[in-house]
Amino acid sequence: MDIRNNGRTHKETIDDICGCKGKAGEKGYCLLRDLILLAGPDDRTLEQLYCVKIFKYLNHIGGENDGWEEAMRIWRDEKHADRFAEVYKPGMKAKDIYNLMFPGTLKE
Repeated sequence: MDIRNNGRTHKETIDDICGCKGKAGEKGYCLLRDLILLAGPDDRTLEQLYCVKIFKYLNHIGGENDGWEEAMRIWRDEKHADRFAEVYKPGMKAKDIYNLMFPGTLKE
């Protein structure tokens, strides 16, 4: 079992990102979970991608499946990636990180 600093596993991080919580859909399959597992990114990368997803949504950048390139460019150009690096600690959840980066943005 892959345990991180605060007891969260890599699987729990993936569950937070994909939202299926390990429960496959009607066909017994979660595409996002499988893509994450195949790509093999670490927890830090996953949490930062989830923060970009939140940023993209809150700033109305593209639709659900587009706008990623623009969101990533803005994230980088506005130094949010640097801020992420300052705030991130292993085991933190993306929503907690985002709240530290942009206080008062997300409702509890």
